[in-house]
Amino acid sequence: LEELHQTRNHAAAHAVHQRLAKLRSEIEKIQRDFEANQFLEQRNKLALGSQQMQSSLRNKHIEHKKDLMKRFKASEDDLKARHAIELENLEAALMAERIPST
Repeated sequence: LEELHQTRNHAAAHAVHQRLAKLRSEIEKIQRDFEANQFLEQRNKLALGSQQMQSSLRNKHIEHKKDLMKRFKASEDDLKARHAIELENLEAALMAERIPST
């Protein structure tokens, strides 16, 4: 009877050890999956931050380009106005030379 109890206890202890080993294995797998998931989340956050930064830089570049175009247009208009005035002054000077002085 004692032997029977020892055999049962041994079998039960063996079953408990097997179950513990299986649970440890499952816990390790869950931990690896969790760490891999954390890594992916971190990578995604960095990628998103990078995309937002690129988008911001692209928008700043577009705004800078628009500003340069406005400045160019304004200086072009200013230059045209100055040339028109110079042309009027030259024409007036030519007309003055053609009119005989009395």
